[in-house]
Amino acid sequence: MNTKKYVVSVLLLVASWGLSGQALAKTKVTVKLESITLLEPQESNRDEIYFSITEYLQDQSSRHYQIPSFPTHWLSSHLQKITDIVLWQGEISECQPIDVVFSLVEKDFKPWNIDDLLGTLKLKIQCQGEAITTQWITSDKRVLKSQNEGVFLFHGDGAKYQASFSLEKSKVGET
Repeated sequence: MNTKKYVVSVLLLVASWGLSGQALAKTKVTVKLESITLLEPQESNRDEIYFSITEYLQDQSSRHYQIPSFPTHWLSSHLQKITDIVLWQGEISECQPIDVVFSLVEKDFKPWNIDDLLGTLKLKIQCQGEAITTQWITSDKRVLKSQNEGVFLFHGDGAKYQASFSLEKSKVGET
């Protein structure tokens, strides 16, 4: 084999190694709050709650926002109307891990009182080969995982809420 053919073969081999594990079809991942139910309020007349969401991407700055957006909140007496809410959505085209942290917070009014954290739940998004994998992580003692997939009990600061989440993955361009 002459040197030119050898170099071309090596370059093709190196290029194929570089692409393996990186060839990932663009995928949209969506996390929805299907429902949230008050089991026990923190305050005697009603709670005001919201989700604080932080997205951590490798080698990029984090992104933080609130749903419903600041300064609004949901009243615990109206939670039956809160269904099918998109909490996070991302398009993934490169194989890089993403952590999304969902914190349920009971809103209080400043300057007299600060907001109360009812619990934190993390969604870990990774890829294995060409497939995107997801895992819910409940390392916060204020959050318990139900036997039902995507259902969690938030029970911090005297309050108890049950939240049901759905996770959807679809290839971009599919209908």
